[in-house]
Amino acid sequence: MSFNARTLHLLFGRGQFNMDDARAFQPMVPVTEDDPFGDAQRRLLILFASRCGSSYLCRVLRGTGLMGDPSELLNPNALQDVAERHNTSTMNETLRALVKNYSTDNGTFIAKSSPRNLSLLYGIGEFPANLDRWRFMLLTREDLIAQAISIVKMNLSGQRHSIHDIKRELTDDDYDFDAIVTQLNAIKNSNVSSEMFFKAHGLKYLHLTYENFIADVPKTIKRIGRRIDVDIPDDAIHPDQDLKQLRDELTERWRERFIEDMKRNVAAIAADPEL
Repeated sequence: MSFNARTLHLLFGRGQFNMDDARAFQPMVPVTEDDPFGDAQRRLLILFASRCGSSYLCRVLRGTGLMGDPSELLNPNALQDVAERHNTSTMNETLRALVKNYSTDNGTFIAKSSPRNLSLLYGIGEFPANLDRWRFMLLTREDLIAQAISIVKMNLSGQRHSIHDIKRELTDDDYDFDAIVTQLNAIKNSNVSSEMFFKAHGLKYLHLTYENFIADVPKTIKRIGRRIDVDIPDDAIHPDQDLKQLRDELTERWRERFIEDMKRNVAAIAADPEL
């Protein structure tokens, strides 16, 4: 299979990187000529959709001191920040600085990414040529409706994480069925795109759910460590970091209301031969 720009767009969505150097904010050098990942002895890529608990997972991984300094490192905004701080002139130089600054002393580099930002790694030729140099993981939530509601609430309140201040308090009047449906479909599309990426390349990957993760944080962290051959001692795992969940009584009311609205909509569609 030829992974050209059109193929990538179909698999992962257009995103902000699209294999076109003219539209990337820095030129890309083929990885065969300039390998920015050479110092990363262990590489783990975590694919995720918004509001699935990835930020908390990254904080716990970071807290071990052995699992890199993971965050959404392939995001264009993060890359631009690194480029400005290190005055780099090519994407390869930026990625090299990224690896240097976000790896731990044991050579472990971990990044989380939405599927659409994977096109950056195709753009420099790291994928698909060097997929065997990476390990992969998918983080999802079992309760997709609650996840979608969390995104809608985040967009309305401005509170991206529990540690952030709320720009305005939400009420039942802010409930929006269409907005929740939109986010629910976006989550499903993201998860499917991740699975298509794995299947397209025949990749093995670790699939974890947020619910199972928080049920036994130490067990999950050790499991991730084994995936990249890092032995994590018990005293390096600190699951007591901020886990104030943004799910509250309002979320529960919206969830029940959404399910009832969905039932009515499905029934109306089934009863209307014109639809």
